[in-house]
Amino acid sequence: MKGSSKQKLKANVATWSDNNSSDDEDQEVANLCLMTINDSKENVYCFKENITNANSM
Repeated sequence: MKGSSKQKLKANVATWSDNNSSDDEDQEVANLCLMTINDSKENVYCFKENITNANSM
């Protein structure tokens, strides 16, 4: 492996739960953020999704 470059990749996963749910809530929001580090550059990608309850008629 002399002269070959190896790239070390690290991943972190975080989870959480919100047990404080209510029947009065009609809209939920999911957020997802991904971060990559490549040499001296740092990129952050965030996504936001709104989910509306279809049974709220």
